Amino acid sequence: MNTIPATLSPSPRNLALTVHELEPGEFYWVLMEAVDDAAGEGVVHSYLPLEAAIEPHSSYSNALVAGVSVLRRLFGTEGPGRPQDTRTPDVPGGTRSL
Repeated sequence: MNTIPATLSPSPRNLALTVHELEPGEFYWVLMEAVDDAAGEGVVHSYLPLEAAIEPHSSYSNALVAGVSVLRRLFGTEGPGRPQDTRTPDVPGGTRSL
């Protein structure tokens, strides 16, 4: 698995985790980052994928938990832009950088 591109900032980031059912009963998580930094009511953000599951999960909740696990591995338990935990996390399989 590749790391997040160096061009992305280590400061707090606008991230989104979503789950898609591409085939009936096959759920994939996708971690995305906003490409704009506009703020305010009514602002619509555009997102680009950072990571995505390669292998499907059997349920929406399993895919969501796997996506959160990857989010924590990438950014630590405190989230993006926060000090990261130095312990070695379990690395989930079946992911790819986008």
